[in-house]
Amino acid sequence: MKSLFFVICILVLLHAAGHVESSRRHRDDRRQASSYKLFVFGDTFVDNGNTDKQALTWWTRNWYKPYGVSDANHDNSPTGRFSDGKVQSDFLAMILGHDESPAPENMRRGDDDDDDSFGMNFAAGFSNAKAINTTASEFSAQIGRFRRLLKHGIISRDINQSVALVAFSGYDYTYIPHKDTDRHGYTNFIDDVTESIANGVSDIKELGVTKVLVNMLQPMGCSPRFTRTANNYTECIKSEITDIHNKKIKEKLGSEDSVLLLDLYTTFNQIIHPKSGTGFVHRHLPCCESNEAGGYCGQVDSWNGEELFQVCDKPDKYFYWDEYHPTQAGWKAVMDKLEDSIKEFLDIDS
Repeated sequence: MKSLFFVICILVLLHAAGHVESSRRHRDDRRQASSYKLFVFGDTFVDNGNTDKQALTWWTRNWYKPYGVSDANHDNSPTGRFSDGKVQSDFLAMILGHDESPAPENMRRGDDDDDDSFGMNFAAGFSNAKAINTTASEFSAQIGRFRRLLKHGIISRDINQSVALVAFSGYDYTYIPHKDTDRHGYTNFIDDVTESIANGVSDIKELGVTKVLVNMLQPMGCSPRFTRTANNYTECIKSEITDIHNKKIKEKLGSEDSVLLLDLYTTFNQIIHPKSGTGFVHRHLPCCESNEAGGYCGQVDSWNGEELFQVCDKPDKYFYWDEYHPTQAGWKAVMDKLEDSIKEFLDIDS
C-alpha cells in the first residue's frame, strides 16, 4: 500500500511539473507575441506624419499649432497627427510594447536603410477606402507602397509575426456621388466602400501579415462637425450610413479568424454617453473650436496672423479635439476599452 501511495505521489508531482512547464511555455509564447511588427493603413485617425507639410490649410493644419500641444514626447509640438497628441496607432503600438506608432512611410531616409525594425505607418490624412482616382492616399495605393517595399527588401519579407491596423473613419462618405444620394444608391455605394476594405484586408494577408485589426465606423453623427450646426453640440445625430457600413463590414469580415473588428461605434458611445457621471466633462464640445462654422482648428487670418480659433485650457477633459478627431485623452480612453480584446486576439499577456 505504501509503494502504491508513493507511485501516486510521484505521478501527481510529475503532472504538476508538466503543468507548470506548459504554463511557463505558454507565458513565454505570449510574451513573444509582443514583438509583433505593426503596419498601419488608413486616414487621419492613425496618420502620424505621412501628409506633406505645406502652407497652412484645412488639409495641412496637423503640422501647425495648436496640434500636438499635449504631446510631451515631442516637445508639445505638431508632428503631423490630427490631435493634440497621440492617435489610435500610437496607443496600439503601446499595447504592443512600444512608445508610439512605427515611423511614417514618407520619413524613410533611403532604400538602404533599415526602417522597419518595428513596422511602418502608411496612413495618410483624408484617405478614402474606395479608389476614386489615383491619389497616393487611397487604401489601394497605401497597400501598393507596402507591396513594393516588401518586394525590394526595404521591409523584411519575414513578417509572419505581424499585425496590421486598417482605420478608415468615413471620408468616403463626405461626398457621395449625386446619382447615389437616394437610399438605394448610397447603400450600393457603401457596399463598394466596404468591399474595398475587405479586398484590401485580403491583399494585406496575402502579402504575409498574419493578423489584421479593422476599425468599424465610429458614430459619425456624434462628432462636433455635425452637432455644432444641428443642435449646438448638445446631442448626436442619427447616421444611417454608419449603421449600414458597420453591418456590411461585419458581413464581409466578421467571420474571419485572422481579423478582429474594433467596434469604435459602441466604444465611442460608451464614452460619450457613460452610464455613470464619471469620464469626460466635455463629450460633445471640441477642445479646439474655430470662430466660424466653416473654419478650422489652427486657422489664422492670412492678412494679420490673428488666430481664428479658440483652444480649451484642459484638453484631457474633452473627448473631441477638433470638429472630427478625438483628443489624446479621448484615444486613450477608447483604446483602454479595446485593449483586452486586442491582447486576447494577439495572444499578448495582460
